[in-house]
Amino acid sequence: MHRNLRTRLLTLVFLGIACIALVNLLTSGLSLQRVRNRAITNSGQALQQENEQYLRQFVKTQATVTTQVLESAQQIAQTVADALSDPPADVTLPPPTGVFTTTDGRRYIQAATTIFIPPTSGPAAFDEIQTSATLETFLPAVVQLSPAILRVSYISANGMLRTVPAVVPVNLAADWTIESDLAFQAGTPRANPQKALVWTAVHRAFAGTEYVISAVQPIYRAEQFAGVVVVDLSIEDLTSFLEQLKFGATGFPALMTDDGVLVAATEIGQRVLLGRLIVSREERGQVRLDQADPGIEPLLVSMRQNQDLVETITIQERDYLMASTPIEDVGWNLVIAIPVDEIMATTLRTTDDITRIATQTQLLGLMVALAMTLAIALALHLLLRRQLLNPLTTLTRATQAIAAGDLRPISMPYNDEMGQLASSFNTMTSALSESRAAILRQNQDLEQVVQERTADLQQSFQRTESALAAQQELLQTLNQVSSPIIPVIEGVLALPLIGQLSAERTQFATQQLLERIARERVHTVLLDLTGVPVLDTAAAEALQQTVAASSLLGAHTVMVGISPEVAQTMVALGLDLHDIATAADLRSAIRQIIQRGGRSASSLQAPSPGPKRDIIYEQG
Repeated sequence: MHRNLRTRLLTLVFLGIACIALVNLLTSGLSLQRVRNRAITNSGQALQQENEQYLRQFVKTQATVTTQVLESAQQIAQTVADALSDPPADVTLPPPTGVFTTTDGRRYIQAATTIFIPPTSGPAAFDEIQTSATLETFLPAVVQLSPAILRVSYISANGMLRTVPAVVPVNLAADWTIESDLAFQAGTPRANPQKALVWTAVHRAFAGTEYVISAVQPIYRAEQFAGVVVVDLSIEDLTSFLEQLKFGATGFPALMTDDGVLVAATEIGQRVLLGRLIVSREERGQVRLDQADPGIEPLLVSMRQNQDLVETITIQERDYLMASTPIEDVGWNLVIAIPVDEIMATTLRTTDDITRIATQTQLLGLMVALAMTLAIALALHLLLRRQLLNPLTTLTRATQAIAAGDLRPISMPYNDEMGQLASSFNTMTSALSESRAAILRQNQDLEQVVQERTADLQQSFQRTESALAAQQELLQTLNQVSSPIIPVIEGVLALPLIGQLSAERTQFATQQLLERIARERVHTVLLDLTGVPVLDTAAAEALQQTVAASSLLGAHTVMVGISPEVAQTMVALGLDLHDIATAADLRSAIRQIIQRGGRSASSLQAPSPGPKRDIIYEQG
């Protein structure tokens, strides 16, 4: 029976401790999940902001490089046009030799430059060969100035074409004329009355199968239109330039026009923006993005406003962080896109590490809890055996002795129900024995009870003293934990205060702070009141004394995270805040100290004196 009772009691104890441990484990798990989610959100936002700044700067830099390429083409076109607008009169060359005629009647001359004369051109076209003779040596040298230049050509108004690099007749379309040439028509007085350099749309080059964009500079002699200089840039070269820009695993750059036409993009960019690759040359510079994916429309609207932008766009059900900057000379925009999930991958890895460490810590805590459970169970086992099982055993043996005729009193060192039961047995046995012997035995029992109670009182007194000492030590530990002094940087300490402040707690924190100030030569103390919900008169006065004592040791105090309620309390109590600096939060205070090169908090802004004390909050 004793073992059954013992087993049931221990089982109840184990179940209770197990339930408490389970609740603690569930609470810790939920807290860990909340911390992880918050870490993912905060880290993701910070990382996205950092990437936005990087993308904005990077796209501007690459747009500048692209602009330099375009400007080099413009300069070449203008230089050649200046040379042809006023050709030197003293330059005379012998009539051209080696004039070949093709089966379709076109005439051409192959030298340092290639000259084509359509069958419909008259003698004036041959005169233009003499006028542009300086280009025979000039054009080949100019082409070498920029590797991005595909071709430089001079097309006269009377139909003569001089171009570099060399072109064989088979590469020139049989029906080519100046009337069918897009670049020439873009420079005519009708299309360009301002006589300014213009850029064409993407078109097929007059020689070969390449698609180009051309800088066209019209030439006028004595206010008469004489022709155009055309500098071609290869779209394939622009695409190769974009391929060199790498952004993560699936990030990509692209060139787009203001009206949403895709000029050039990497293969990844084509698959994302169009859902396919551009396989035919005829499609280059002709595909409209707003027709391929409606999700790009917000980006195109911003580009039409000629704005720099960084925003998140959803394309094919995937979020991309896209940065765009205009290239004004040609009406293009350079766009760089990075998937948001790739940006968040680093944050997820970090939070996974945090989760793993926290899980290990939680398991360690669980093991410690199990060890404590076993220790408590053992202690309870010993206590139950002493307080319950041993008295029951004693009573059982006493009843057996009385049944056998032994009328000796039962010795029971407790004054509880067991003691009362033993006393009843003793009363019964004393009534059966002689009166004198009963009185003697009763006196002996009383003396024994007094001694036992005295011993119990001494033990209780000792336990009380031990409990008071443990409570005092626990209180001191709680004061240290709830008011930790944290070094921030050299010469700067942070004292975060959490919860309700009492005079004893404030005095303890002040004593610890002053010792640290004197020992570490601190010049700035950050008094963090973020976790203080309310402030009474005694605590406010104690804080003011803390500030004054710190100032006597040469440390300036910055109050951080003052809530509106605490601020109203300080003002209502009439505290002197003239020499105390404040900050909205701990990060703002630390940033200000770092920006001022680690100088003391006296360089921070303090509240202005007067009857109205405005606490200054800085934007975090």
